[in-house]
Amino acid sequence: MSLQEEIDKKKKNIFTDSYSMSVGELLSLYRDDEIDLHPEFQRFFRWTDRQKTWLIESLLVGIPIPPIFVYQRDNGVWDVIDGVQRLSAVFQFAGILVNESGERMLPLKLTKGDYLPSLEGKMWKNEDMDEEDRDGDRESEQYFSMSQRIALKRAKFDINIIRENKEDDARYQLFKRINMGGTPLSEQEIRNFLTVMINKEFFDFLQNLVPITDKLTEKERAIIDNFKICTDLPDHLFDKKYDMELLMCFFALRYADSKEILKYDKFSDFLTQKMMELAKSLPFDFEKEKDIFEKTFQCLSGSLGKDAFRKYDHSQEAFSGAFSPAAFDVIAIGIASNIEDWFDNTPEIHQKKLDALKSEIKSLWKNKEFQAAEQSEDTIGKVIQLVELGKKWFQNQKRKSE
Repeated sequence: MSLQEEIDKKKKNIFTDSYSMSVGELLSLYRDDEIDLHPEFQRFFRWTDRQKTWLIESLLVGIPIPPIFVYQRDNGVWDVIDGVQRLSAVFQFAGILVNESGERMLPLKLTKGDYLPSLEGKMWKNEDMDEEDRDGDRESEQYFSMSQRIALKRAKFDINIIRENKEDDARYQLFKRINMGGTPLSEQEIRNFLTVMINKEFFDFLQNLVPITDKLTEKERAIIDNFKICTDLPDHLFDKKYDMELLMCFFALRYADSKEILKYDKFSDFLTQKMMELAKSLPFDFEKEKDIFEKTFQCLSGSLGKDAFRKYDHSQEAFSGAFSPAAFDVIAIGIASNIEDWFDNTPEIHQKKLDALKSEIKSLWKNKEFQAAEQSEDTIGKVIQLVELGKKWFQNQKRKSE
């Protein structure tokens, strides 16, 4: 196929449109649930009040604003893929922004602007006052006047709308090529967005395995603590959602074979496509998968705790160093694939299994195949070696010999 033929083919599968839309029109779309900001992500990509004020100020004085990119679903609803913070700032200022629990957030109070210092302390309007009483009330000075609200509602954003032919699932590439508000999203942030759009139930399942909330039962807290204890990630990696990336690796690698992985040049591309496949392939046995996840990290937490994915130095007889992704691939996937060999509901038997598991993990660090794979620069080949080794290494000794 020639270059021109390739260009023509792809152009048939991707449709774009663009036009200006007023703030008022966008407010109406949001109220009518015709535009989705995905509030699941608001806490991860949150602007400061000063940044929000700059946006409102820019709209008021006519400073150009970067365009908003949306992906149009089959039902016509727009998923915002670039502009979440800009639109969130406007909707919060107007007092209509809701969080992922469906609760309306506190209205935004502006800070001092560079061009408009008098913006400091200003709010959209006081809902407790009748319209006719505002102009004569001194407290109304805290709020935008009717003319100022109208001016803001008539300010416009440029909207770029993207659609695609379902025969060509190019959504991942579309996301990768868009600069999100001047700060490119990481591969995992893109994965999160795509998973929500394809199957929110699947994303919620993953997120609930490592939620960021204090409203948990004792059992739920223990499950999360087991995962966090074993991975022992620094806070900045949790902020970047590396815990979610590990979760996706945990499920993707258990359901993939070597031939499937070898189709990709980059592991990140494989991980994204595999998670999209899993998100689309319901019914997904959530209870079964949650049980395997919980038991895997309960075993690892009980046997090694924070040393679960650290290097073991046999000469020093000690674990040391930081979290090892290679160790995670071989150990977590290996145990999960053989969980019946390592978990037992009888405390005495379970403890014996944990002691044996600790010895198996220590021995793993002397294995030549594991050492070679860990040091390999071939990411795809490395992952395949680690996963296959882990599934065999953590088999019951009796079954190993069969």
